[in-house]
Amino acid sequence: MKRTIWFTIWLITNLATVSMGMELTERPNLLIFLVDDLGYGDVGFNKEGDSDGSGESPTPNMDALSKEGIRFTDYHSPYAVCTPSRASLLTSRLGARTGLYSLLNAKSIGGLPTTEYTLSEHLKKIDYSTFAIGKWHLGLQDNYHPNDRGFDHYLGVPYSLDMGCLDYPGYSHPKHLSCKRDITDDVAIPLYRNKTIIQQPLDLRSLSDIYFQEFQQRMEEIHQKKTNFFGYIPFSKVHVPLGFAEHSPNNTAFSDNLKELDVNFGRMIQTVKDLGLFGNTVIWLISDNGPWELECQFSGQPGKFQGLWQKKKTGGGGGTSWKETIWEGGHRVPAVVTWPQYIKEGRVSDALISGLDIMPTMASLMGFELPTDRHYDGEDLSRVLKDGSDEGRLTLFHPRSNARDNEITAVRWKNYKAVFKSGGLRLLDCHFGSSMARTYNPPLLFDLKDDPSEAKPLDTTDPFNKALVGHLKDLLEKLNEDIADDFKSKFDDRKDSSVMPCCNAQNRHCRCQPLIGSD
Repeated sequence: MKRTIWFTIWLITNLATVSMGMELTERPNLLIFLVDDLGYGDVGFNKEGDSDGSGESPTPNMDALSKEGIRFTDYHSPYAVCTPSRASLLTSRLGARTGLYSLLNAKSIGGLPTTEYTLSEHLKKIDYSTFAIGKWHLGLQDNYHPNDRGFDHYLGVPYSLDMGCLDYPGYSHPKHLSCKRDITDDVAIPLYRNKTIIQQPLDLRSLSDIYFQEFQQRMEEIHQKKTNFFGYIPFSKVHVPLGFAEHSPNNTAFSDNLKELDVNFGRMIQTVKDLGLFGNTVIWLISDNGPWELECQFSGQPGKFQGLWQKKKTGGGGGTSWKETIWEGGHRVPAVVTWPQYIKEGRVSDALISGLDIMPTMASLMGFELPTDRHYDGEDLSRVLKDGSDEGRLTLFHPRSNARDNEITAVRWKNYKAVFKSGGLRLLDCHFGSSMARTYNPPLLFDLKDDPSEAKPLDTTDPFNKALVGHLKDLLEKLNEDIADDFKSKFDDRKDSSVMPCCNAQNRHCRCQPLIGSD
Protein backbone atom coordinates (compact mmCIF):
# COMPACT_ATOMS: atom_id res chain seq x y z
CA MET A 1 0.00 0.00 0.00
CA LYS A 2 2.78 2.42 1.02
CA ARG A 3 4.70 1.55 -2.14
CA THR A 4 1.61 2.41 -4.22
CA ILE A 5 1.18 5.76 -2.46
CA TRP A 6 4.86 6.66 -2.86
CA PHE A 7 4.77 5.63 -6.52
CA THR A 8 1.70 7.81 -7.07
CA ILE A 9 3.42 10.80 -5.42
CA TRP A 10 6.57 10.18 -7.50
CA LEU A 11 4.53 9.92 -10.70
CA ILE A 12 2.59 13.13 -10.05
CA THR A 13 5.76 15.04 -9.10
CA ASN A 14 7.68 13.91 -12.16
CA LEU A 15 4.80 14.44 -14.54
CA ALA A 16 4.52 17.98 -13.21
CA THR A 17 8.26 18.46 -13.72
CA VAL A 18 8.05 17.12 -17.26
CA SER A 19 5.06 19.33 -17.97
CA MET A 20 6.91 22.41 -16.70
CA GLY A 21 9.93 21.46 -18.76
CA MET A 22 7.80 21.11 -21.89
CA GLU A 23 6.27 24.49 -21.26
CA LEU A 24 9.71 26.08 -20.98
CA THR A 25 11.14 24.41 -24.06
CA GLU A 26 8.05 25.31 -26.06
CA ARG A 27 8.79 28.97 -25.57
CA PRO A 28 10.41 30.07 -28.80
CA ASN A 29 13.89 31.51 -29.03
CA LEU A 30 14.31 34.84 -30.81
CA LEU A 31 16.82 36.29 -33.24
CA ILE A 32 16.42 39.79 -34.69
CA PHE A 33 18.74 40.63 -37.58
CA LEU A 34 18.49 44.39 -38.14
CA VAL A 35 20.30 45.66 -41.24
CA ASP A 36 21.37 49.32 -41.37
CA ASP A 37 19.95 51.41 -44.27
CA LEU A 38 18.81 48.42 -46.36
CA GLY A 39 16.26 49.42 -49.00
CA TYR A 40 13.19 47.51 -50.12
CA GLY A 41 14.69 47.15 -53.59
CA ASP A 42 18.12 45.95 -52.48
CA VAL A 43 17.23 42.32 -51.84
CA GLY A 44 16.61 39.63 -54.40
CA PHE A 45 13.50 38.31 -52.68
CA ASN A 46 11.70 41.56 -53.52
CA LYS A 47 12.57 40.90 -57.20
CA GLU A 48 14.41 44.18 -57.48
CA GLY A 49 17.75 43.16 -56.04
CA ASP A 50 19.87 43.33 -59.20
CA SER A 51 21.84 46.28 -57.82
CA ASP A 52 25.06 45.52 -59.67
CA GLY A 53 23.63 44.88 -63.14
CA SER A 54 24.90 41.31 -63.26
CA GLY A 55 21.47 39.72 -63.47
CA GLU A 56 22.15 37.84 -60.24
CA SER A 57 20.74 38.58 -56.84
CA PRO A 58 23.30 40.07 -54.43
CA THR A 59 21.47 38.46 -51.50
CA PRO A 60 21.14 34.70 -52.14
CA ASN A 61 21.24 33.82 -48.42
CA MET A 62 18.54 36.31 -47.50
CA ASP A 63 16.54 35.09 -50.49
CA ALA A 64 16.86 31.51 -49.24
CA LEU A 65 15.55 32.47 -45.80
CA SER A 66 12.58 34.26 -47.37
CA LYS A 67 11.49 30.93 -48.86
CA GLU A 68 11.51 29.27 -45.44
CA GLY A 69 8.94 31.57 -43.85
CA ILE A 70 6.94 34.76 -44.49
CA ARG A 71 8.07 37.53 -46.78
CA PHE A 72 6.25 40.75 -45.85
CA THR A 73 5.56 43.30 -48.58
CA ASP A 74 4.14 45.98 -46.25
CA TYR A 75 6.52 46.04 -43.27
CA HIS A 76 7.61 49.43 -41.91
CA SER A 77 10.40 50.56 -39.61
CA PRO A 78 9.04 52.70 -36.75
CA TYR A 79 11.10 55.68 -37.90
CA ALA A 80 13.06 56.50 -41.04
CA VAL A 81 16.34 57.12 -39.20
CA CYS A 82 18.65 55.09 -36.93
CA THR A 83 18.32 55.96 -33.22
CA PRO A 84 14.55 56.47 -32.83
CA SER A 85 13.83 53.45 -35.03
CA ARG A 86 15.90 51.22 -32.74
CA ALA A 87 14.42 52.73 -29.58
CA SER A 88 10.88 52.10 -30.81
CA LEU A 89 11.74 48.59 -31.99
CA LEU A 90 12.94 47.58 -28.51
CA THR A 91 10.19 49.37 -26.55
CA SER A 92 7.12 49.33 -28.85
CA ARG A 93 6.69 53.06 -28.18
CA LEU A 94 7.06 56.10 -30.41
CA GLY A 95 9.63 58.77 -29.64
CA ALA A 96 6.92 61.12 -28.41
CA ARG A 97 6.56 58.69 -25.50
CA THR A 98 10.18 57.54 -25.01
CA GLY A 99 11.61 61.03 -25.48
CA LEU A 100 14.12 59.68 -28.00
CA TYR A 101 13.32 60.85 -31.51
CA SER A 102 16.60 62.21 -32.87
CA LEU A 103 20.11 60.89 -33.46
CA LEU A 104 22.69 60.24 -30.77
CA ASN A 105 26.40 60.71 -31.43
CA ALA A 106 29.78 60.27 -29.73
CA LYS A 107 29.20 63.32 -27.49
CA SER A 108 25.74 62.29 -26.28
CA ILE A 109 25.42 62.11 -22.51
CA GLY A 110 21.98 60.50 -22.56
CA GLY A 111 20.45 57.47 -24.16
CA LEU A 112 17.24 55.47 -24.15
CA PRO A 113 15.71 56.58 -20.82
CA THR A 114 15.89 54.01 -18.04
CA THR A 115 12.17 54.51 -17.43
CA GLU A 116 11.60 52.65 -20.72
CA TYR A 117 11.67 48.83 -20.69
CA THR A 118 13.38 46.98 -23.51
CA LEU A 119 12.51 43.62 -25.01
CA SER A 120 15.79 42.24 -23.66
CA GLU A 121 14.97 43.37 -20.12
CA HIS A 122 11.60 41.61 -20.28
CA LEU A 123 13.21 38.40 -21.51
CA LYS A 124 15.89 38.46 -18.81
CA LYS A 125 13.08 38.32 -16.25
CA ILE A 126 11.94 34.97 -17.67
CA ASP A 127 15.48 33.57 -17.75
CA TYR A 128 16.41 34.01 -21.39
CA SER A 129 20.08 34.24 -22.28
CA THR A 130 20.61 37.46 -24.19
CA PHE A 131 23.31 38.96 -26.39
CA ALA A 132 23.72 41.83 -28.84
CA ILE A 133 26.20 42.08 -31.70
CA GLY A 134 26.51 45.21 -33.83
CA LYS A 135 25.48 48.86 -33.88
CA TRP A 136 23.75 49.92 -30.66
CA HIS A 137 23.08 53.69 -31.06
CA LEU A 138 20.94 54.02 -27.93
CA GLY A 139 23.50 55.48 -25.51
CA LEU A 140 26.88 54.42 -24.22
CA GLN A 141 27.21 55.86 -20.73
CA ASP A 142 26.33 53.84 -17.62
CA ASN A 143 22.65 52.90 -17.48
CA TYR A 144 22.34 53.19 -21.29
CA HIS A 145 24.91 50.63 -22.40
CA PRO A 146 23.58 47.30 -23.77
CA ASN A 147 24.86 45.48 -20.65
CA ASP A 148 22.64 47.78 -18.58
CA ARG A 149 19.62 47.25 -20.82
CA GLY A 150 19.14 43.52 -20.54
CA PHE A 151 21.97 42.04 -22.62
CA ASP A 152 24.34 39.57 -20.97
CA HIS A 153 26.96 40.06 -23.68
CA TYR A 154 27.68 42.81 -26.16
CA LEU A 155 30.15 43.23 -28.99
CA GLY A 156 29.82 46.05 -31.44
CA VAL A 157 29.99 49.68 -32.45
CA PRO A 158 28.22 52.26 -30.26
CA TYR A 159 26.86 54.40 -33.11
CA SER A 160 26.99 54.88 -36.89
CA LEU A 161 30.20 54.23 -38.80
CA ASP A 162 30.34 57.81 -40.09
CA MET A 163 30.48 59.36 -36.60
CA GLY A 164 34.27 59.23 -36.28
CA CYS A 165 37.41 58.70 -38.31
CA LEU A 166 38.76 55.37 -39.57
CA ASP A 167 42.16 54.28 -40.88
CA TYR A 168 40.49 52.59 -43.85
CA PRO A 169 37.34 54.66 -44.35
CA GLY A 170 36.02 52.86 -47.40
CA TYR A 171 33.46 54.55 -49.64
CA SER A 172 31.03 57.38 -48.93
CA HIS A 173 29.84 60.66 -50.38
CA PRO A 174 31.41 63.00 -49.50
CA LYS A 175 34.60 61.10 -48.78
CA HIS A 176 34.89 59.95 -45.16
CA LEU A 177 37.73 61.19 -42.97
CA SER A 178 40.82 59.04 -42.46
CA CYS A 179 42.51 59.02 -39.04
CA LYS A 180 45.84 58.45 -40.82
CA ARG A 181 45.69 60.85 -43.75
CA ASP A 182 43.33 63.71 -42.91
CA ILE A 183 43.72 66.61 -40.52
CA THR A 184 40.89 65.97 -38.12
CA ASP A 185 40.27 65.92 -34.40
CA ASP A 186 37.56 63.29 -34.76
CA VAL A 187 37.74 60.50 -32.24
CA ALA A 188 38.21 57.18 -34.04
CA ILE A 189 35.28 54.74 -34.24
CA PRO A 190 35.65 52.19 -31.41
CA LEU A 191 34.74 48.52 -31.16
CA TYR A 192 33.48 47.37 -27.77
CA ARG A 193 33.32 44.04 -26.01
CA ASN A 194 30.87 44.69 -23.22
CA LYS A 195 32.15 47.95 -21.66
CA THR A 196 35.75 47.66 -22.81
CA ILE A 197 37.13 49.15 -26.04
CA ILE A 198 39.05 46.41 -27.84
CA GLN A 199 39.81 48.22 -31.08
CA GLN A 200 40.09 51.92 -31.92
CA PRO A 201 39.98 52.80 -34.75
CA LEU A 202 37.76 50.02 -35.96
CA ASP A 203 38.93 48.09 -39.03
CA LEU A 204 35.98 47.74 -41.41
CA ARG A 205 37.79 45.10 -43.44
CA SER A 206 37.59 42.52 -40.65
CA LEU A 207 34.32 43.57 -38.99
CA SER A 208 32.14 40.92 -40.67
CA ASP A 209 34.42 38.12 -39.47
CA ILE A 210 34.52 39.56 -35.95
CA TYR A 211 30.72 39.71 -35.80
CA PHE A 212 30.40 36.15 -37.10
CA GLN A 213 32.95 34.72 -34.66
CA GLU A 214 31.14 36.36 -31.77
CA PHE A 215 27.78 35.06 -32.98
CA GLN A 216 29.16 31.54 -33.37
CA GLN A 217 30.62 31.60 -29.87
CA ARG A 218 27.42 32.84 -28.28
CA MET A 219 25.28 30.27 -30.07
CA GLU A 220 27.58 27.39 -29.11
CA GLU A 221 27.48 28.47 -25.46
CA ILE A 222 23.69 28.67 -25.53
CA HIS A 223 23.48 25.25 -27.17
CA GLN A 224 25.59 23.75 -24.39
CA LYS A 225 23.54 25.43 -21.65
CA LYS A 226 20.24 24.44 -23.32
CA THR A 227 18.57 27.72 -22.40
CA ASN A 228 16.09 29.87 -24.26
CA PHE A 229 17.80 32.82 -25.90
CA PHE A 230 17.35 36.22 -27.51
CA GLY A 231 20.00 37.42 -29.93
CA TYR A 232 19.86 40.97 -31.30
CA ILE A 233 22.15 41.50 -34.30
CA PRO A 234 21.97 45.09 -35.58
CA PHE A 235 24.50 44.91 -38.43
CA SER A 236 26.70 47.93 -39.13
CA LYS A 237 26.23 47.35 -42.86
CA VAL A 238 25.10 48.75 -45.29
CA HIS A 239 25.48 52.20 -43.73
CA VAL A 240 28.31 54.34 -45.11
CA PRO A 241 31.25 54.36 -45.11
CA LEU A 242 31.21 51.12 -47.09
CA GLY A 243 34.09 48.91 -46.04
CA PHE A 244 34.65 45.23 -46.83
CA ALA A 245 37.36 42.60 -47.08
CA GLU A 246 37.46 42.19 -50.87
CA HIS A 247 36.51 44.39 -53.82
CA SER A 248 35.40 42.87 -57.11
CA PRO A 249 36.35 45.03 -60.13
CA ASN A 250 33.07 44.02 -61.79
CA ASN A 251 30.88 45.25 -58.94
CA THR A 252 30.01 48.56 -57.31
CA ALA A 253 31.18 49.37 -53.81
CA PHE A 254 27.59 49.10 -52.58
CA SER A 255 27.00 45.67 -54.12
CA ASP A 256 30.31 44.36 -52.74
CA ASN A 257 29.32 45.61 -49.29
CA LEU A 258 25.85 44.09 -49.58
CA LYS A 259 27.23 40.75 -50.76
CA GLU A 260 29.64 40.56 -47.83
CA LEU A 261 26.73 41.26 -45.48
CA ASP A 262 24.68 38.50 -47.13
CA VAL A 263 27.52 35.97 -46.85
CA ASN A 264 27.92 36.79 -43.17
CA PHE A 265 24.19 36.50 -42.60
CA GLY A 266 24.19 33.13 -44.34
CA ARG A 267 26.98 31.87 -42.07
CA MET A 268 25.01 32.91 -39.00
CA ILE A 269 21.82 31.18 -40.15
CA GLN A 270 23.78 28.02 -40.98
CA THR A 271 25.25 28.06 -37.47
CA VAL A 272 21.75 28.11 -35.99
CA LYS A 273 20.74 25.18 -38.19
CA ASP A 274 23.88 23.15 -37.51
CA LEU A 275 23.25 23.44 -33.76
CA GLY A 276 19.68 22.20 -34.18
CA LEU A 277 18.16 25.48 -32.95
CA PHE A 278 16.41 26.62 -36.11
CA GLY A 279 13.09 24.80 -35.58
CA ASN A 280 11.91 26.68 -32.48
CA THR A 281 13.57 30.03 -33.13
CA VAL A 282 11.61 33.00 -34.43
CA ILE A 283 13.92 34.87 -36.80
CA TRP A 284 13.22 38.42 -37.96
CA LEU A 285 15.23 39.87 -40.84
CA ILE A 286 14.44 43.59 -41.15
CA SER A 287 16.01 47.02 -41.71
CA ASP A 288 16.11 50.05 -39.40
CA ASN A 289 15.05 52.41 -42.21
CA GLY A 290 15.22 52.84 -45.96
CA PRO A 291 18.26 53.66 -48.10
CA TRP A 292 20.15 56.92 -47.66
CA GLU A 293 19.58 58.61 -51.01
CA LEU A 294 21.96 61.46 -50.18
CA GLU A 295 24.86 58.99 -50.45
CA CYS A 296 24.28 58.86 -54.23
CA GLN A 297 26.10 55.86 -55.80
CA PHE A 298 26.83 54.46 -52.32
CA SER A 299 23.14 54.19 -51.42
CA GLY A 300 20.75 51.30 -51.80
CA GLN A 301 17.38 51.45 -53.55
CA PRO A 302 13.75 51.64 -52.34
CA GLY A 303 12.36 49.70 -55.29
CA LYS A 304 9.03 51.06 -56.47
CA PHE A 305 8.62 53.25 -53.37
CA GLN A 306 10.25 56.35 -54.83
CA GLY A 307 8.23 59.18 -53.24
CA LEU A 308 7.92 60.90 -56.60
CA TRP A 309 5.64 63.73 -55.42
CA GLN A 310 8.44 65.06 -53.22
CA LYS A 311 10.89 65.13 -56.13
CA LYS A 312 8.64 67.24 -58.36
CA LYS A 313 9.24 70.98 -58.36
CA THR A 314 5.48 71.40 -58.70
CA GLY A 315 4.94 68.85 -55.93
CA GLY A 316 7.10 68.68 -52.84
CA GLY A 317 9.73 70.96 -54.30
CA GLY A 318 12.58 68.49 -54.59
CA GLY A 319 14.85 66.86 -52.05
CA THR A 320 15.23 63.33 -50.82
CA SER A 321 12.22 61.06 -50.32
CA TRP A 322 13.92 58.00 -48.83
CA LYS A 323 15.71 57.74 -45.45
CA GLU A 324 14.73 60.45 -42.93
CA THR A 325 11.37 61.12 -44.63
CA ILE A 326 7.72 60.16 -44.23
CA TRP A 327 7.60 58.82 -47.82
CA GLU A 328 7.38 55.05 -48.28
CA GLY A 329 11.02 54.75 -49.35
CA GLY A 330 12.07 55.95 -45.92
CA HIS A 331 10.38 53.26 -43.86
CA ARG A 332 8.93 50.47 -46.05
CA VAL A 333 11.77 47.97 -45.92
CA PRO A 334 12.54 44.28 -46.50
CA ALA A 335 11.13 41.88 -43.91
CA VAL A 336 11.21 38.12 -43.46
CA VAL A 337 10.08 36.04 -40.49
CA THR A 338 10.74 32.32 -40.04
CA TRP A 339 9.61 29.88 -37.35
CA PRO A 340 9.53 26.35 -38.78
CA GLN A 341 7.35 24.92 -36.00
CA TYR A 342 4.45 27.19 -36.98
CA ILE A 343 5.16 29.21 -40.13
CA LYS A 344 4.71 27.47 -43.47
CA GLU A 345 7.42 27.87 -46.06
CA GLY A 346 7.01 30.26 -48.98
CA ARG A 347 4.34 32.55 -47.55
CA VAL A 348 4.02 36.06 -48.93
CA SER A 349 1.93 38.42 -46.82
CA ASP A 350 0.56 41.87 -47.58
CA ALA A 351 -0.33 42.40 -43.91
CA LEU A 352 0.49 45.89 -42.67
CA ILE A 353 3.08 45.43 -39.93
CA SER A 354 5.60 47.61 -38.10
CA GLY A 355 8.73 47.16 -36.03
CA LEU A 356 6.59 48.54 -33.20
CA ASP A 357 4.65 45.25 -33.27
CA ILE A 358 7.59 42.95 -32.56
CA MET A 359 7.63 43.30 -28.77
CA PRO A 360 3.87 42.82 -28.12
CA THR A 361 3.81 39.97 -30.64
CA MET A 362 6.73 38.22 -28.98
CA ALA A 363 5.24 38.90 -25.53
CA SER A 364 2.20 36.91 -26.61
CA LEU A 365 4.29 34.08 -28.04
CA MET A 366 6.86 33.94 -25.24
CA GLY A 367 4.51 34.38 -22.31
CA PHE A 368 5.52 37.65 -20.66
CA GLU A 369 3.38 40.67 -19.85
CA LEU A 370 4.07 44.30 -20.65
CA PRO A 371 3.77 46.90 -17.87
CA THR A 372 0.30 48.43 -17.74
CA ASP A 373 1.35 51.88 -16.52
CA ARG A 374 1.91 53.11 -20.09
CA HIS A 375 0.52 52.80 -23.60
CA TYR A 376 2.16 51.05 -26.55
CA ASP A 377 2.10 51.86 -30.23
CA GLY A 378 2.66 48.25 -31.30
CA GLU A 379 0.01 45.56 -31.68
CA ASP A 380 0.00 41.84 -30.97
CA LEU A 381 0.15 40.27 -34.43
CA SER A 382 0.90 36.73 -33.29
CA ARG A 383 -2.05 35.58 -35.40
CA VAL A 384 -0.06 36.51 -38.50
CA LEU A 385 2.92 34.41 -37.42
CA LYS A 386 1.32 31.47 -35.64
CA ASP A 387 -2.11 31.14 -37.23
CA GLY A 388 -1.38 32.00 -40.84
CA SER A 389 -3.54 35.13 -40.84
CA ASP A 390 -2.90 38.04 -43.21
CA GLU A 391 -4.88 40.40 -41.01
CA GLY A 392 -2.32 43.02 -39.99
CA ARG A 393 -2.86 46.37 -38.35
CA LEU A 394 -5.25 48.93 -39.88
CA THR A 395 -3.46 52.13 -38.90
CA LEU A 396 0.14 53.31 -38.82
CA PHE A 397 1.64 56.70 -38.01
CA HIS A 398 4.81 58.12 -39.55
CA PRO A 399 6.79 60.80 -37.64
CA ARG A 400 9.08 63.32 -39.28
CA SER A 401 12.26 61.39 -38.51
CA ASN A 402 15.06 63.37 -36.89
CA ALA A 403 12.91 66.51 -36.78
CA ARG A 404 13.24 68.52 -33.56
CA ASP A 405 9.49 68.96 -33.24
CA ASN A 406 8.90 65.17 -33.39
CA GLU A 407 5.74 65.91 -35.34
CA ILE A 408 3.75 63.02 -36.79
CA THR A 409 2.93 64.19 -40.28
CA ALA A 410 1.68 61.12 -42.15
CA VAL A 411 -1.09 58.65 -41.33
CA ARG A 412 -1.80 55.29 -42.93
CA TRP A 413 -5.18 53.56 -42.83
CA LYS A 414 -5.56 50.39 -44.87
CA ASN A 415 -4.06 51.23 -48.27
CA TYR A 416 -4.63 54.99 -47.92
CA LYS A 417 -2.04 57.46 -46.67
CA ALA A 418 -2.44 61.12 -45.77
CA VAL A 419 0.62 63.39 -45.84
CA PHE A 420 0.25 66.55 -43.75
CA LYS A 421 3.81 67.83 -44.07
CA SER A 422 6.89 66.93 -46.11
CA GLY A 423 10.32 68.20 -47.14
CA GLY A 424 12.73 70.24 -45.09
CA LEU A 425 15.72 68.01 -45.84
CA ARG A 426 18.81 68.36 -47.98
CA LEU A 427 18.64 68.46 -51.75
CA LEU A 428 20.07 65.73 -53.91
CA ASP A 429 23.44 67.33 -54.57
CA CYS A 430 24.50 65.37 -51.46
CA HIS A 431 26.31 68.39 -50.05
CA PHE A 432 24.46 71.62 -49.40
CA GLY A 433 21.05 73.21 -49.55
CA SER A 434 17.67 72.00 -48.41
CA SER A 435 14.14 71.66 -49.68
CA MET A 436 11.47 73.78 -48.05
CA ALA A 437 9.22 72.06 -45.56
CA ARG A 438 5.68 72.16 -46.94
CA THR A 439 2.42 71.82 -45.05
CA TYR A 440 -0.67 70.57 -46.87
CA ASN A 441 -4.21 71.50 -45.90
CA PRO A 442 -6.07 69.45 -46.84
CA PRO A 443 -3.38 66.79 -46.64
CA LEU A 444 -2.17 64.93 -49.69
CA LEU A 445 -4.01 61.62 -50.04
CA PHE A 446 -2.46 58.61 -51.77
CA ASP A 447 -3.79 55.16 -52.59
CA LEU A 448 -0.66 53.05 -52.08
CA LYS A 449 -2.20 50.03 -53.74
CA ASP A 450 -2.56 51.84 -57.06
CA ASP A 451 0.23 54.36 -56.58
CA PRO A 452 3.11 52.87 -54.54
CA SER A 453 5.53 55.52 -55.84
CA GLU A 454 3.32 58.27 -54.34
CA ALA A 455 3.38 60.20 -57.62
CA LYS A 456 -0.18 61.54 -57.88
CA PRO A 457 -2.35 62.57 -54.92
CA LEU A 458 -6.05 61.76 -55.05
CA ASP A 459 -8.65 64.46 -55.55
CA THR A 460 -9.70 65.38 -52.00
CA THR A 461 -12.79 67.25 -53.23
CA ASP A 462 -14.26 63.88 -54.18
CA PRO A 463 -16.83 63.01 -51.45
CA PHE A 464 -15.34 59.59 -50.70
CA ASN A 465 -11.78 60.95 -50.51
CA LYS A 466 -12.92 63.93 -48.46
CA ALA A 467 -14.48 61.55 -45.93
CA LEU A 468 -11.24 59.54 -45.88
CA VAL A 469 -9.24 62.65 -45.08
CA GLY A 470 -11.62 63.42 -42.22
CA HIS A 471 -11.15 59.90 -40.85
CA LEU A 472 -7.34 60.09 -41.07
CA LYS A 473 -7.36 63.47 -39.32
CA ASP A 474 -9.46 61.98 -36.52
CA LEU A 475 -7.00 59.10 -36.12
CA LEU A 476 -4.10 61.51 -35.79
CA GLU A 477 -5.96 63.68 -33.31
CA LYS A 478 -6.80 60.65 -31.15
CA LEU A 479 -3.16 59.54 -31.18
CA ASN A 480 -1.96 62.97 -30.07
CA GLU A 481 -4.55 62.98 -27.27
CA ASP A 482 -3.41 59.53 -26.17
CA ILE A 483 0.24 60.62 -26.10
CA ALA A 484 -0.66 63.74 -24.12
CA ASP A 485 -2.36 61.61 -21.44
CA ASP A 486 0.28 58.85 -21.39
CA PHE A 487 3.38 58.26 -19.28
CA LYS A 488 6.33 59.88 -21.04
CA SER A 489 10.02 59.47 -20.35
CA LYS A 490 12.46 62.37 -20.20
CA PHE A 491 15.49 62.16 -22.48
CA ASP A 492 18.78 63.77 -21.49
CA ASP A 493 19.79 65.55 -24.69
CA ARG A 494 22.99 67.14 -23.37
CA LYS A 495 26.28 66.67 -25.23
CA ASP A 496 29.84 66.89 -23.93
CA SER A 497 33.12 65.98 -25.60
CA SER A 498 34.39 64.53 -22.30
CA VAL A 499 32.12 61.50 -22.66
CA MET A 500 33.45 60.48 -26.08
CA PRO A 501 34.72 56.86 -26.03
CA CYS A 502 38.52 56.76 -25.84
CA CYS A 503 40.96 53.96 -25.07
CA ASN A 504 44.04 56.21 -25.20
CA ALA A 505 43.58 59.83 -24.19
CA GLN A 506 47.23 60.60 -25.07
CA ASN A 507 46.45 60.15 -28.76
CA ARG A 508 44.44 62.72 -30.73
CA HIS A 509 42.21 60.04 -32.22
CA CYS A 510 42.28 57.83 -29.11
CA ARG A 511 44.27 55.24 -31.01
CA CYS A 512 45.15 52.04 -29.16
CA GLN A 513 46.40 48.63 -30.19
CA PRO A 514 43.61 46.41 -31.52
CA LEU A 515 43.08 43.46 -29.26
CA ILE A 516 40.24 41.14 -30.16
CA GLY A 517 39.72 39.06 -27.05
CA SER A 518 37.01 37.05 -25.37
CA ASP A 519 35.43 37.62 -22.00
